[in-house]
Amino acid sequence: MAFHLPKIRDLSIRNKLIFLQFFTCLIVLALCCAAFVFADIREYKENKVNSLNSMAQLIGSSSISALEFLDNEAANSILSDLVVVNDVLNAKILDKDNNVFASYSKRGIRDFSFNPEDKSYVEFKEDYLYIYHEIFRDNGEIVGMVCIRAELSQLDTVIKRKIQIAAILMGIGMLLAYLIALFLQKYISSPLLRLVSVMENVSKEGSYNNRTEVEGKDEIGTLSRVFNEMLNQIERRDKELLENNYLLNSILNSMGDGVLVVDNDLNFMLWNPAFERRHSGLLIAHPKIALGKNYNMFLPGEKNTTGLQ
Repeated sequence: MAFHLPKIRDLSIRNKLIFLQFFTCLIVLALCCAAFVFADIREYKENKVNSLNSMAQLIGSSSISALEFLDNEAANSILSDLVVVNDVLNAKILDKDNNVFASYSKRGIRDFSFNPEDKSYVEFKEDYLYIYHEIFRDNGEIVGMVCIRAELSQLDTVIKRKIQIAAILMGIGMLLAYLIALFLQKYISSPLLRLVSVMENVSKEGSYNNRTEVEGKDEIGTLSRVFNEMLNQIERRDKELLENNYLLNSILNSMGDGVLVVDNDLNFMLWNPAFERRHSGLLIAHPKIALGKNYNMFLPGEKNTTGLQ
């Protein structure tokens, strides 16, 4: 069954904050664990190279006499000591013409042909480490080369162990990150959720006397203050409008003459009791064609065809 992460925009603010904090911690922990594994792999390889290089140097120093006196048996005896080193699969001592002078292969391992260059070097290839170490006399003359092939089977074990440790650390870290995010998000989401709740109440009830609590001087606190000020302004305008409407209605109600207010389409918007009494309550929704006939009123430029004055 496929697993799909929810879209961030579909989450609540609280869950968004937890998700973002959790995701950030996940990336940081993943990078740290990757660096941890990479550093250990690099350290293992460096230690392996240093160990085999030292071994090759020791073999080369011990085999100088055997090369000078063409004593293959002594050279093979030197290489046979590698049996105690489990990682070494093949080793050879070459003369100065790169011909095989002595050879060693681990039990059960076939012979291997080395392809040395004209200098000492180290090579990682597939799952093996190759060491090529030149043998020098005291005067600096090259008399041969030591070639070693070692397996890196322990590297897989090291990688697996480090990955397991990294996975455990990541699991613990993600759990702590979630708990910390769950604890800290209330300081961010709670004021914002209260502000959203007040906005929803204002939208549903149309009451502008609601206020949200202002906490701190951050962006959320600034937003809360601005929102409260906006509600204050709307409430003042509503109060002024009510007062103006009351004053207007008082004036219209006290007038003896009929007053009618229409919009641009001549729809009735406002009239006073005197107008309603004079026309016996004949108030229609669209009076344009009936202004003259029913109310004895005409637009500028229209003729009075009703005979009414």
